[in-house]
Amino acid sequence: MSDPTDAVPEPKSRKGRETRTAILAAALDLMGREGYASLTLGRVAKETGIRKGNLQYYFPTKRDFLRAVVNYQVARQKQRWRRALARAPADADARLEAMIRYEIRLDRDEVVKAQASEKWAFAAHDDEARATVADWYGWVAGQYADLVAPCRPDLDTAARARLGAYLYCLLEGASPFFGWPRGASTSTRAFERGLREAALRLVRDATGP
Repeated sequence: MSDPTDAVPEPKSRKGRETRTAILAAALDLMGREGYASLTLGRVAKETGIRKGNLQYYFPTKRDFLRAVVNYQVARQKQRWRRALARAPADADARLEAMIRYEIRLDRDEVVKAQASEKWAFAAHDDEARATVADWYGWVAGQYADLVAPCRPDLDTAARARLGAYLYCLLEGASPFFGWPRGASTSTRAFERGLREAALRLVRDATGP
């Protein structure tokens, strides 16, 4: 199965790829500020200074455009996750904790929260976008399962996969991503410390099937 982030082919020329990326970056910023409903080709043309007709060369329809923005946002999430992992310590326990801290730091980022919320809002109405979002959840849960593996070698592959999914659900579900109005922050240092400790306990205390 192909990576959903490649669902819309990139232009062959470097200039075309750079233009397409600039359009998607501007659109993602606009989506985070004003919601995915604001992403009309006319509005993005105004934001980027690129004529609407030229935008339609890259994205023939608004639905194509919205899907491409979601794909781009997920691709960026993966890229940032990999960069954070590359900076994490080599020790297995410290490496896992570093990525838990990374996830918690994202909860403080209002732009990331807004973009994620709008991505889900569009995915609720579009099967292709929903598949892209599902791919993200499967991917990041798999990353956590890989981090868990050297910490809990006593667990089999299936148990580690479940634990990776539970861990990500805990970190994201306990965050202000869910159920809080935009701009509202519930995260405190004590809350973050408790969440981090709960995540580490979940890994330490998990049992097999």
